Amino acid sequence: MEYYNLAKELSRDKTFTSTEEARFRSAISRAYYSVIIQARTQICIILSIQSPYGNTHAWTIGKYSSHPDGRAKRISAWLKRLKKRREKADYENYLPNIESELLSALTEAEKILNELNMLK
Repeated sequence: MEYYNLAKELSRDKTFTSTEEARFRSAISRAYYSVIIQARTQICIILSIQSPYGNTHAWTIGKYSSHPDGRAKRISAWLKRLKKRREKADYENYLPNIESELLSALTEAEKILNELNMLK
């Protein structure tokens, strides 16, 4: 949850000295990491298992994708989309409409966090 709050803070705090684009890119990344960590923790609790060492992103998304609950499948789809947004923010040199990407990332992260709370 702290990463999600940081993502929201980065998206609106104009006092940072970094460029707006850098703040937005960082916020997208933090939004993704906030939910992938929470999702991994939650699925381990639900299934009474431990996460593997390495490749936990694909593992976590896969566990939600194969879970019979419809909420879990929605979480998986949102995680995939948010991961793609994070990869674009981290690796692409040019990211048009970065502000709308950020708003979409925050919306998806919030949806995932809400669904995770109901999946328990």
